[in-house]
Amino acid sequence: MKRGTMILPKFKRLGRELGLPTYATAGLLECLWHFTAQCAERGNVGKYTDDDIAEAVGWEGDAAVLVSALIRHKWLDECGTHRLVVHDWDQHADDATKKRVDRSGLTWAISTGGGQRRTTADNGGQNLPTADNGSLPEPEPEPEPEPVPEPEPQPRAAVVGDPWSKPKAVYQDPPKAASSDPAHVGEVRDILIGFGFNPSNAYNHAKKPNATPVRVRWLVDQALRRLELGEIEKNKAMGFVVAGIRDGIDPDPGPAVETPAQRRTRVLTENAKKIWKDET
Repeated sequence: MKRGTMILPKFKRLGRELGLPTYATAGLLECLWHFTAQCAERGNVGKYTDDDIAEAVGWEGDAAVLVSALIRHKWLDECGTHRLVVHDWDQHADDATKKRVDRSGLTWAISTGGGQRRTTADNGGQNLPTADNGSLPEPEPEPEPEPVPEPEPQPRAAVVGDPWSKPKAVYQDPPKAASSDPAHVGEVRDILIGFGFNPSNAYNHAKKPNATPVRVRWLVDQALRRLELGEIEKNKAMGFVVAGIRDGIDPDPGPAVETPAQRRTRVLTENAKKIWKDET
């Protein structure tokens, strides 16, 4: 129930006429609206008999008295098409009911006027619209909503970072690494044995695709230079060579690397020049 309903004059008048306290009047109207939302969502509650309406709200008195009071105080409207409709139901229905009516493609039951209520006892006190035979009109069928066709499934676009959306070609086995040149295996093995590898390890590393003679000879020269400078120990130097083969490190394209023999010659020459200068 919306805030402020219980202070409306028509709310007070309905309670007085039916002899109900405020809380009972509020409950009666709340039950009416719940019944309408569930069973006559368009607001066309008149498709049910007065007795049905009275039972739905828990009214134990005369159903005609109840319905007449609801009409008199503008909680229900008489209608020539629907017999009875809830007053301004299209405005006051809860949001869930409004969405259900909209989704179903239905229209709201609006009072068209012209309804007449007979309160004579020839029909047991039922409140009926004008009819030659005094019978209730058949409830109008609710229009069936048109079925919404299922959308055709569309292929999912590839999403960056989503491995399941990548093209199938991505999942092909990666190409196998090319084997080393058999003609170079013996040469590389001898270089590694000369550096200190045992024959078995030297042979295993010589078979790797990146173990070309040029690369391995350069790696060994680099390791020897760092050994002479005291930068690394022997086991670290051997690990340096293995890592270079594994990662395919190419010789430095910059200035030529000074070999150990060249370095010894340079140092001796520089020392000799210094001694000669000091003595002279």
